[in-house]
Amino acid sequence: MNWLRFLTVLVVLIAYHLILYYGVQYLEGKPRTVGWAVDQKIPYRPGFIYIYCSWFVALAAVPALLYLFSAEAFVRYCIAYALNLTVSDLIFLFVPTTFTRPDAPQKGLTGFAVRTVYGANHRFLNCAPSVHCSMAMQMMLFALACPGCPVILKAAVSVWGALIVVSTLFVKQHVLLDALTAIPVALACWGAAYLFNAPNLVQILGL
Repeated sequence: MNWLRFLTVLVVLIAYHLILYYGVQYLEGKPRTVGWAVDQKIPYRPGFIYIYCSWFVALAAVPALLYLFSAEAFVRYCIAYALNLTVSDLIFLFVPTTFTRPDAPQKGLTGFAVRTVYGANHRFLNCAPSVHCSMAMQMMLFALACPGCPVILKAAVSVWGALIVVSTLFVKQHVLLDALTAIPVALACWGAAYLFNAPNLVQILGL
């Protein structure tokens, strides 16, 4: 195992993520406002912002877990990650969406966290499909399929990923449409990753 190579690959992927996700917003046209009546019935729970933010930890922790047990699983995860970002951002480019968020709490640490998250995406585009949701789903899929990974860790990642998906709705960063459209993206990119020769890529990357 070569953890320096692992870190290099992961940093490149995350850089690709940030450049593509934020860059495409400046190329998008007028967004379509989305949302259903059911979204109004989903409660606003600002406290879920901590679970929402744990996704950023998961972007490093879950691939590290995969690499610990299977370099091939990690490589397939990376392929699916790159495909997910590419597909999602193409959708954002041609079908930009947005919706109206509630006002963030003005007091306390939770209020600060919500305001920071809301402010980080000031243009508030790129809603459907939710990358937060599709990536959380892919993490769950790859953890469940990872050879050698203990059942307890598979279960932990699955619960974590499910909570992240729910948190996107409770903190009003996404509406139900965003989460639902993330499902086919996650499944398609996860399946496509198995079309690549992972053992050869492990050798090429020196993992």
